[in-house]
Amino acid sequence: MGCAAQLPGFAPTGPSGLELVRGKQHIPTAKPTRVQHDGDYMPPGMWLRRLILAGALLMGLFIAWYLLVVDRAAVAAAGPAHTSVVQQQPAFVQLAPFETQANALPGVSDAARAAAARTADAQARHRSTSPAQLPGSAVDTVARFYEALSFGDGTAATSLVIPSKRIEGPLSGHAMSAFYGSLREPLILHSVRQVDVNVVEARYSYRATRTACEGRALITMTSAEYPLSIRSIAANC
Repeated sequence: MGCAAQLPGFAPTGPSGLELVRGKQHIPTAKPTRVQHDGDYMPPGMWLRRLILAGALLMGLFIAWYLLVVDRAAVAAAGPAHTSVVQQQPAFVQLAPFETQANALPGVSDAARAAAARTADAQARHRSTSPAQLPGSAVDTVARFYEALSFGDGTAATSLVIPSKRIEGPLSGHAMSAFYGSLREPLILHSVRQVDVNVVEARYSYRATRTACEGRALITMTSAEYPLSIRSIAANC
């Protein structure tokens, strides 16, 4: 009874909901505000600065890596700073004095002393048939020269050399005896042949150090003098 009727003695304190709807009145509502925290928010300019710094760091790391690679490549190409190079001394360039007496070789092994003694005996036997007394061609002269050296007999070998080179120098008797008489493995002559009017080629081998010599020599002979004599020798070892 009395539904939707005004209550007696009612004094409204404001417009009713029905009146608000009919009057199309809207109550403004506040938009939620975003709470910004220092750790989450970053100005646009900060991103650009960070990108620039990251690019500079990457460029620096690349340059350092490139310099390291180039330096290592240069060191590898140059090789070790100190390399011990063993160079075989040619027989006819420089010959050090050497005493063939077995008792004058201090600090030498017994095998080397025995080899020196055998060389001295071979020299004594070889002098009994000196090749200088035997006539022959340029090839024969060169063959007898290296035959004497195979016995370590520099005296017999130098008798086949021109007189001006018999006393001093690498073709002197004492120099050739010192060198060829102290070899670990004696000289062995492999071939002798004439390559020019006054030039003879000789091929031989011997061992003075750990490295064996596979020798090739060009021997220049005299042209006018008789008997034929060796004027000069150009050899690789």
